Amino acid sequence: MSSKSSQSGSGPETVTISVLGVSGTERVKGAVGVGKSLLCNRFIRGDYDSFQMEHSSILSQADFSGSPVINNDHWLYWGEVTLSNDDLCTNANVRVIEQTEFVDDETFEALAGAGEDYAKRATRTKLESADKLMYICKEQLGLEAEFAHQTLPDGRCFVDGFIYVYDLSVVEGRPFDAQSDFAFATLQMALKSKKPIVVAASKADVGDDNGRKALQRLLTRKELKSANIPMVEVSAFSNVNVTSVFELAAALIEKWKVKPKMIAFADALNQQRKREREICERYVAVLRELMPIESWPQRRPTWAKLLNRIGLSRHMAYTHFVYVFGRAEAKKLYQKHVNEAREFWMQRRLESLPFFCRACSYSRCSYRLQTQTPRLTHVFADLIGAERVRTMKWVDAKEAICTHPLFDEYFQPLGTLAADLDPSSPQIERNLNDTRIPAELLLTVEAEPTYYEFQRMVDREYRRERMEEQFEQALAQCAQVTPGKPLQEVEIFLRGNPAYDALPPQLAFNIYDRFQEILVKKAEADFVELLLERVQLFIDVVMRRRQQTHTMRPLIGLDDNEMSDLRSILHEDARYRQLNRLFEFRDKMLSNYASFVSYPLVQNCPSGNRCVDTLLQDIFHSHLQRRQLVESSQLLHINLVLVGDEKLTSDFTFAVAKMLCGDVLEHERGLAQIICVREKEATMDAMRSCTYLFLIDSTDSLEGIKSRSFSQADFGCPPLLVLVADPAYYDMLPCLHRQCRMLANSLGGIFVGVGSESLSVSRRASDNELNTHFTRDQMSRILDGAFSSQTDGRRLDARVQLSLMCGDQFPAQCVLNSLLSVAAHLTPSSSGPFCSSFISSVWIERNTESPGCGMATVEVPIASLKRTARIDMRVSSYHSWLISRAPLPIHGHILAYSARRRASFAHAAAAAHRLIESSPSTSTKSILFIAVADVTDFFNDEETNALLTEGSELADKLSASFVTLSPEVAERLHTVTFVEFFERILCAQIDQASIHWTTRIRDDSG
Repeated sequence: MSSKSSQSGSGPETVTISVLGVSGTERVKGAVGVGKSLLCNRFIRGDYDSFQMEHSSILSQADFSGSPVINNDHWLYWGEVTLSNDDLCTNANVRVIEQTEFVDDETFEALAGAGEDYAKRATRTKLESADKLMYICKEQLGLEAEFAHQTLPDGRCFVDGFIYVYDLSVVEGRPFDAQSDFAFATLQMALKSKKPIVVAASKADVGDDNGRKALQRLLTRKELKSANIPMVEVSAFSNVNVTSVFELAAALIEKWKVKPKMIAFADALNQQRKREREICERYVAVLRELMPIESWPQRRPTWAKLLNRIGLSRHMAYTHFVYVFGRAEAKKLYQKHVNEAREFWMQRRLESLPFFCRACSYSRCSYRLQTQTPRLTHVFADLIGAERVRTMKWVDAKEAICTHPLFDEYFQPLGTLAADLDPSSPQIERNLNDTRIPAELLLTVEAEPTYYEFQRMVDREYRRERMEEQFEQALAQCAQVTPGKPLQEVEIFLRGNPAYDALPPQLAFNIYDRFQEILVKKAEADFVELLLERVQLFIDVVMRRRQQTHTMRPLIGLDDNEMSDLRSILHEDARYRQLNRLFEFRDKMLSNYASFVSYPLVQNCPSGNRCVDTLLQDIFHSHLQRRQLVESSQLLHINLVLVGDEKLTSDFTFAVAKMLCGDVLEHERGLAQIICVREKEATMDAMRSCTYLFLIDSTDSLEGIKSRSFSQADFGCPPLLVLVADPAYYDMLPCLHRQCRMLANSLGGIFVGVGSESLSVSRRASDNELNTHFTRDQMSRILDGAFSSQTDGRRLDARVQLSLMCGDQFPAQCVLNSLLSVAAHLTPSSSGPFCSSFISSVWIERNTESPGCGMATVEVPIASLKRTARIDMRVSSYHSWLISRAPLPIHGHILAYSARRRASFAHAAAAAHRLIESSPSTSTKSILFIAVADVTDFFNDEETNALLTEGSELADKLSASFVTLSPEVAERLHTVTFVEFFERILCAQIDQASIHWTTRIRDDSG
């Protein structure tokens, strides 16, 4: 049976061409398709308005099965078109089929029927689909009655040839090698059909050279080279070579004696662009012929009237233009022509404006211009600016206004005023409601003098401002002008100053009053800084008051003796004396600061919103987020020491291995490596760094653990007591469960009991079982406990406090980041759990902190101890603890200060002395001074140099540590200093614990 058919006895034969190309899910075809549908669309329905840029292969199951357009097939029937080639004196009726693969819009997998390989399915030459409708667009699905109906003749067709579409453009998710592999498999199957094949290199207008090379390599492969498959570069979007590729396929099918000549894509693209320009020019010429500008506005047809009554729709130029560019573009060019005509006539009326003004409308026009002239001053200020107005001439100013981007917001277009004077204009009502300034106003003689008057006003305002600045400078240079002194007392010193003499008295008074406000605020800030520098004085006052009253109550004001002592000391400083005129205000500040030192509420901090305790929560939270984001991808090491029967430990190790994914456990806290060793294989310090896991399956094993007399202090991490369900001791489980829980509580450990799944008779048939003794559920609970033991439950080795000064110039983050950079691991600590493994037998001790105190638990590798130490890091302001007693012992203090600020160093020094006074037993080696300064400050700033020297000398005097830190230097350069500091603290703890232990043994022996 012939694969070709004729629709009529005398008509051309119909050849069926199947369009192939990469199809399928996004994993196969990438972000976009290769352009099969666009190629078919452009060939079958090539006019602009029928050409659809979007043809999605993602359908619902209902559309796939219920629409006769799809008909449960993975191919589309596009329809027929007749090819006529006058040069070859041939014609052919071409039916187009597109082989694709539809994807479910819910699962995004291929719909039913696509199970067969695309290459095999798409290259079939016999296609059957009863009552299949011609495809037009995706919107047609479900609304078939609203679109044209054309059924596939006889519900079947025979493919006579293939066009394979190869995409030359770069597409995300679809490399050229993958596309070539897909094409190779499909082309091989197509060659087996013995049907002609043409390759259409699509998207050639945006094609990539690598794509062309990949296609060339594909066609020269030995399996395809002998087939001599022709290739044509096409662009469905630009409508280049689309008809040519189908003509070539038809010629090969019909075996025309003369094959159509293929033009290079670049030449074909140029020809198409030239053809489009000619079509556009012919259409514009027709518009100008039907609507001559010279007869505007007498002849102003609407678009509908132009199409129907004047007959534009019957012009061949319009038909061709609509076919290529669409109806919307045709109307847009019509509107452009209308705008040109309107502007032409507006300009003509503007030129005739003097004539109209001299006529009867003159008085109305002149009045309108005069009333609008004052509004120009606002335009000058907004569109030019006061600075440019002072030196700009009117000609330049007018040009700047007309070319300004906001011109249309202030002015009506030129010609609007003339349109207002035309009673026949349909725009009269709209223009009357337009409050913008007529642009013609800039052309009037009134505009220029208005501009120069505005220029003089700006100049006067400028001179006045300069005079005020000079007067303020004179006030700043006059030594007699001090905070709180009225103008009458210093007026004699200001007379003769040109600025003061030129100003009106009231204006001079206002300027002086404003200057006094600034002066008082500066003096207040300077005095506050003085108080902060002399913080030790106020600490002494508070401590003396407490000793006298034997109470910890906050100070409410100062008595006369205290106030007198403070005045006599502070009087030496100029910052104190400059408030002599405001002595009551100064005394109030003294009293308030003393109260603040005794009871440091955050809201009363002299630094206001720059108080460290206010900023600390956000700073700490941000740093923890960054660190946890980095550490979330790191591998945790969970070390377990197994204690129990040999068979139990082996089964447990085997169960752990089955729970792992590879060698890693995926846990909600991150990835972890589980390391299990038996007790006899553990190192000496295993009890300090590992989690002991006791496997208990009988009363004997439980008694064995009790006989070893363990205590909480023996373990560095909370031990795990795991009750194993041994079938031989099922009746003993309730008793064992109760005794194991009691033992776990006494050891401060974690108890993991037997789950209900372990007691089930049928559990051996369940997938939950790992081996005889352990199930997945129980192992999950055990590993959760191990995580908790190693990450949360490990006892802390020391508590370190970092103190910062409120209001320092350097950001608190630079100290915090530099300090915490030594940590191997960092976790937030909101409640402050602490237990020293050297001095305490209590597992977890809780205390509440002030809301501003930021806390985190850091893990620092200590080389000398050959382990990682857990340190509770607290960060707070100096004032939050200077006269307070810590609820829990602090084993190390880091005192940070700014080397640019005397008050900051004063607080660090006061804190150090306070630590030694309040606890004489405190080791000064547990104090670290951090001086924050830029690298160049030491050489360029005398004050910084002095504060650095004083800080170093104070540290030497106290045998404390001292380090400088620069925000400009990498934070990890100070790692060694911080690690050594932590090491000294821990060694001191060990020595203290050893002395305590020796003393206790001696007492017990005695």
